[in-house]
Amino acid sequence: TGQAAEFLATILSQASPFQGEGNEPTMGELLESAARDVEFAFTDEPALQTMLYAEIARTMADIEQGDSARKVMQLALDRLALARQDEAVYRPALVESLIKLSGVSSFSGDYATGQRLLDEAAELVPQQDDQRLLLLAQLGLERARLEFAEDASDGGLATIEQVLALENLETKQPLLYAEALSQKGKTLAVYGPDLAVGRELMRQALKLKESLVGELHPSMLVELDNYVSYLSDDDVEIEQIEAIAKQQEAIIELHFGDKSIWWVYPVWTRGWIHMQREEWALAEQFFDRFLSIALDNGYKGMPVVWGAQDVGLAALEQRNYAKAEQHFRIMLEYAVAAFGEKHWGISDAHFYLSAVAAA
Repeated sequence: TGQAAEFLATILSQASPFQGEGNEPTMGELLESAARDVEFAFTDEPALQTMLYAEIARTMADIEQGDSARKVMQLALDRLALARQDEAVYRPALVESLIKLSGVSSFSGDYATGQRLLDEAAELVPQQDDQRLLLLAQLGLERARLEFAEDASDGGLATIEQVLALENLETKQPLLYAEALSQKGKTLAVYGPDLAVGRELMRQALKLKESLVGELHPSMLVELDNYVSYLSDDDVEIEQIEAIAKQQEAIIELHFGDKSIWWVYPVWTRGWIHMQREEWALAEQFFDRFLSIALDNGYKGMPVVWGAQDVGLAALEQRNYAKAEQHFRIMLEYAVAAFGEKHWGISDAHFYLSAVAAA
């Protein structure tokens, strides 16, 4: 609609350095501004507000803006009650919104709410609709990811198997099929029994997605990063990781430019390569840069936890105990702030701090 186009133009104009004080806003600041504007831009369209709030909340969660994501998620849920009055018209869109909001809950560690939202979404999936297959696949994939995150008994393996078994998924929704195949590979890699089998499924999924969208499509950044995260065995050749880092760099140079936040992906990959080679000073430089990019762009939660951890480990290997302790304390601080008192990042941070004290 014209109103939606006007809203989008407003959001994009705020990204310009020539507006306001001349400073480029961070991604988090743009999302905060967009969330404030939704309330006034679409006062008579609660379904559209629900969808926009859900999209903004999920994006906030993706960049680890947990507190903001939860606030915007609540706005979406408040509008959802009104949106349900036009359920027949907006049913597929409301299902997708509930799936996104479930993802926000999962990022926050509130798995019970995530499951409840997915159950609500499942009740709304149309029985006869062109989008039924798409919605069932999205729903099942999000449920499998949630079960994986909360360490369910099989890590969500049975759920992702059900997704892959959906009739015509591979031919009619090949991108979702690739994502589901990757999720199965990741689950097998983590929950066993064979890391090699899981890794091979992830490689197949990666190649399938490349064939569908191209090697330099922006969405490949996340897929490549997921794949690298499970290539830590000694039998993996560093050359494979070098190739992935180059592919990530080429994607960013083509689509985003020198100042993009997405440099966190290849920067971490390069740090990982130097860590495997026990080139601790070089690894530290890349992990320092990773952490700096994350903090400068307002990231919280896991990117900072991981970045601080990796800087600390590289410093510890070089017996720079002061820097190691500093970064393990940053790791602890951000893990507690993002996840409360119960999270693996907290126990790991305490372990690393004890190692520094012992050293």
